[in-house]
Amino acid sequence: MAKMKSSFTLRSAPKADKSDDAPIADSEDAVEILESKDDWLRIRLAPPKNGEGWVPADRVDAADTVDPIVAGDFAKQCIQDAVFVGVNAHLLMAAAHLRSGGIKDGKDQVDGKDRFGPYRLTADQWKAGTTDPTEEGAEKFDLGFGPADISLWRNQCTVVAVLMYRALKKLADGADDKPLPSAVDLFKAIWPDDKSQLPGDLQKSLDATADEIKKAAPKVLDDPPPEPILPKATDPASPTNPNPGTSSAPDTAAGSGIGTFEGLAPKIMKDLMAPFGLTAEQAAAILGNLGHESGGFKFMQEIKPISGKGGLGWAQWTGPRRKTFVAFCNGKGLPTDSYAGNLGYLKSELDPVSGSERKAIPAVKAAGSLPAMVDAFEEAFERAGVKAFASREKFANRALAAFKGV
Repeated sequence: MAKMKSSFTLRSAPKADKSDDAPIADSEDAVEILESKDDWLRIRLAPPKNGEGWVPADRVDAADTVDPIVAGDFAKQCIQDAVFVGVNAHLLMAAAHLRSGGIKDGKDQVDGKDRFGPYRLTADQWKAGTTDPTEEGAEKFDLGFGPADISLWRNQCTVVAVLMYRALKKLADGADDKPLPSAVDLFKAIWPDDKSQLPGDLQKSLDATADEIKKAAPKVLDDPPPEPILPKATDPASPTNPNPGTSSAPDTAAGSGIGTFEGLAPKIMKDLMAPFGLTAEQAAAILGNLGHESGGFKFMQEIKPISGKGGLGWAQWTGPRRKTFVAFCNGKGLPTDSYAGNLGYLKSELDPVSGSERKAIPAVKAAGSLPAMVDAFEEAFERAGVKAFASREKFANRALAAFKGV
């Protein structure tokens, strides 16, 4: 495992202030690297110590380290990423099993090209997965990963999920009534030069990873699908979605809270402006925060939760708020990725009389500019560990432009 070069008090976010009750990573402590951002690393202390947090990258000796991947952790990450992006979690895990001979981290070289991580990705594949298309109307994921992040297996799960999603869309060719591509089709689309014998080798990997996916699903999802595994490699690789719409377009079914930001933002703004007496700018400030949290209304499940099941829904409700959100939706018979479920719970929290977050609307109304409104809603309502105000303000401006264009 990686080791600490010197002692450091873990931070809640890159460049955040030190907290008196935060765990300390001492010199020579073994750590697992979970994520990297802006020359900082999110690490997990190895037993017997425990705790997670951010440290400067230069405090960690990560050279030539290959951390063993725990199958259960990998399965949970695959499910989170699959729901996050809209692909099949079992195939996502099986692909790594096949590519690395058992979900093994590390590095090798084939045909003169270095390959990294459990998916044995090349630098070109990594770039393809982390670079958003520039075409008008093309879906963008804004992952924010850099070239060095290819060595982190959790990030690899996310990137391969995106590659799989784009391959699925390309093979489906935009036709809702066209059969979904099979697991074999998607695997070959991502790794056309792979020497595996298909479908046989992929079937073996699906069989080898099925139990881990079954065990992980209820640990990650509040409402797991009754059968999260993909029985055959030649079967259509339906996206793992606890509350599916149609089999070919689960995230665009009528009433879904998932969609394009420019498509949903104006509608949500209208549904907030009248009951709360908001101006377009004030509503846009709220949408800026929701857009940042949900990746532009693409991701209902938090992709890399620091603890527990992470955030859920438009606002990425966590902890007790997540439980209350799920209970609210269940009580009304609504999926947690539905438009009505997300809007209804958001309005209940903002209710000026009984809402648990009733201070958020007055805070937004008291702010003088759109950036100030965005910041005010974040501080009063989201209270995020990573503020990312620039991203929130960018989404707010996009929301306002889309609203004015309607």
